[in-house]
Amino acid sequence: MRFRDQITMARRNLKRQKGRTRLTLLSIIIGAFAVISVIILSFVADQAVSDFFENSGELYSITAQRDGADAIIDDALVDRIAAVDGVSAITPALRLFEFSAIRMGDRTVNTFNAELEAQRPNGATIFQIEAGRDLDASDTGAQALMSKDIAEVLTDGNPEALIGSTVFLVAGDFYQGPDLTPEDCEFGDGSQPPVCAAVEIPVTVVGLMAGQLKMFFPLEFGVAQKRLTFYFYDPGCDPDSDFWAYDPGASQAQPRVLDDACLDGGLRSDSIDEVEERGYDRLKIRVASDDAVDFVSAALVADFGMRNQRDVQDEGRADFGFAVGRDELREIQSVASVVTLVFLLVGGISLLVSAIGVINTMIMATLERTREIGVMRALGASRRDVTRVFTIESGLLGFLGGLWGLVLASVILMSLYFTTDGFATFGLGFSLDLGLVLTAILPASLVVGLTTFIGVVAGVMPARRAAKLDPVESLRYE
Repeated sequence: MRFRDQITMARRNLKRQKGRTRLTLLSIIIGAFAVISVIILSFVADQAVSDFFENSGELYSITAQRDGADAIIDDALVDRIAAVDGVSAITPALRLFEFSAIRMGDRTVNTFNAELEAQRPNGATIFQIEAGRDLDASDTGAQALMSKDIAEVLTDGNPEALIGSTVFLVAGDFYQGPDLTPEDCEFGDGSQPPVCAAVEIPVTVVGLMAGQLKMFFPLEFGVAQKRLTFYFYDPGCDPDSDFWAYDPGASQAQPRVLDDACLDGGLRSDSIDEVEERGYDRLKIRVASDDAVDFVSAALVADFGMRNQRDVQDEGRADFGFAVGRDELREIQSVASVVTLVFLLVGGISLLVSAIGVINTMIMATLERTREIGVMRALGASRRDVTRVFTIESGLLGFLGGLWGLVLASVILMSLYFTTDGFATFGLGFSLDLGLVLTAILPASLVVGLTTFIGVVAGVMPARRAAKLDPVESLRYE
């Protein structure tokens, strides 16, 4: 019997039992879909994260921050680290927690989970600009880069319209920055803390960048916001208060002297510069090459007493800790690999169940076609021919199930890609390249071969059972 005839016979036999065939195919499709989806998503995610680290400069960056309560990151420390061989750029950074929302017109974005930070725009952090321009050295005031997702909310889906426009940073109740004035607060008689109205600071958006809930400002803007002034009622500053009442027991009336911190209305001001007192929040260091990462990291440990945060055993033994972007990428990929393995195991269980379904289908086919097998043997078909027919049937089930699983996974993922702006709405903060998604489908197509192999293996036992049937007894079977 020719191989082409065996394939034709196998296809005809599968069509004879459409209900059973479809149910078996469905189980294989579900398992193949699960495995293929995991492969595509894990491939895309791994490549996207790697590309993001490479394009944003995080792959060759080091971030240092204070670990000890008395540690201070000041300009002197910045200058010393900048002199280390291999450091191409460095900037101190300030986190701006003073603002609770970003507003434009009647649209507001809550900044509870957002990252608002001020840095020097000197290349220590590389931003992926999607519209407008990057911050440069001439920007020292209320200018900002904004991630595209925030801009989309503020402009109702037209983020590019925000370039050159003004948004407002809405300060929280605890704001004590330079834009707060005594007129914004009600002080009462001083027995209660002052109640201040929300302060809104206008900021010009110069560019949009990739990322999720991020906004960056020039370092000078952040330093200015850290110069705090506290206003409070002080009877010693109010000539009409009982504090200035004449004491008849005194030899002479005390002169009314108001110090320089007293304001009109009995108010007193007290100022503090947080950067001078406590230093910057962290440092962003960009190194020149991959080899320089190890050299600079070693210098931070040996010459500056810092601790690499990967060294858990040294935790708490240094005033400063630092994280290397390259190591963070490896950790992310390691965690992603574990998650991918777990999902692949779940998909593998589905394929195992599918294999059991194929075995059951083929055993039932053997019992139902016992007389047919006898006729085939009587007409000259060998045991090998019978084995091949049943093996090809089970292999077709595996192949078709894997193929439809691949088609289903590809259609669904591509539909999601086009309806979610390249998966950006899933919290990536940036759109994935269509070519990357299409490339991920290629390795996933190998699953079709896997399901075909599973089908063939699952059909071996029923095929051998069919081949061993006695021709004479098979012809007598009703």
